[in-house]
This record gives sequence, structure tokens and C-alpha cells, in this order.
Amino acid sequence: MRLTTLLGILAGASTLWIAPARAADEIVVGFATAASGFMQAYDKPAQDAALIRIDEINKAGGLLGKKLKPVFADTKTDQAEGAKAGLAVLDQGADLVIVSCDYDFG
Repeated sequence: MRLTTLLGILAGASTLWIAPARAADEIVVGFATAASGFMQAYDKPAQDAALIRIDEINKAGGLLGKKLKPVFADTKTDQAEGAKAGLAVLDQGADLVIVSCDYDFG
């Protein structure tokens, strides 16, 4: 119990040290999803729904007083590109990453 608590604290603290600089009044949501290829048929509707909700949350004052800012990278329905897309949205400052709905491509 103590070890897992300590590891959790260390993991949380490490994100403070390595987090990229960004506006303190926003939460960046990264979408590493398929904008092309056959996976687009599965990823696009869910992404569109999430973007509608992000817009509603922002209009209502944000989440915990912070605006949600979406950033995007196309996985191109390719497993190797999926990993690159995940890194790309992290490079754009993503605090949260949403990936393709398929295990092999997410």
C-alpha cells in the first residue's frame, strides 16, 4: 500500500517537472485518431461528439475554470503512424490523449 502510494505521488510530481510550458488557463486534449483510412469511419463520429461536448463545456465556463483546447494528429489508420500521432499531440502539450477506438491502432 505504501509503495503504491509513493509511486503515485512520484508519478504525479514528475509530470510537473516535465510538462511543457503552456497557458495556465487551459487543458489541452489531444486527439490521436484516424482522419484518413478505414478507421476514420470509426474515429470521426466519436471525435466529432467529443468536440461538440468540449465546445459546450467551454461555453459554460470550462472545466475547473479552464478552457479545453483540442489538438490533433492523424494516425492515417497505420499502427506505426498511431504511435507518432500520440507523440505529436503530446508535443503539442496534450494533458489528455484520446486515441483510435481499435486496440491495435490506438
